[in-house]
Amino acid sequence: MLVMGGRLVFFFPVLREDVVTVAQFPEHPCFTLIASCEQILSLRYSRYLLTMVKTGHYTEEISELARKKHLDFRENHLKWMEEGNLHSAVFSSSDAQNTKSLFDRDSKPKYRGKYV
Repeated sequence: MLVMGGRLVFFFPVLREDVVTVAQFPEHPCFTLIASCEQILSLRYSRYLLTMVKTGHYTEEISELARKKHLDFRENHLKWMEEGNLHSAVFSSSDAQNTKSLFDRDSKPKYRGKYV
C-alpha cells in the first residue's frame, strides 16, 4: 500500500557484541536502505532505526518468494520451540567480567547514525 518513493521506518534490535553491517539488515526487493542510526540501550543491547524507500512494485514473483521465506522461517521457529533452545538463547546469562571488558559505559556514544 506504500506509494512509490514512500519511506518505511522501523527499529531493528541487535546485540552490541555482534558486529552489525549493512548486509545483516532486513532487505526487500522493492525497498532500498537509505539511512541507519544506532541507539545504544544498554551494555548488551542496542537498536537501529532503519529508513527504507520504496523503489519497485510488488509482483507475483516477489509474492511467491516471500511465501517461501515465510515457510522457511516458520519451520525454523518451530524447530527452536520444540528443542527448547529459544528460551536458553534469549535468557542466557552473560559473564559479567566479559561484558565489562568488552563494553565500557563511556567508550561509545549513545547514538551513531549514517547515511548508506
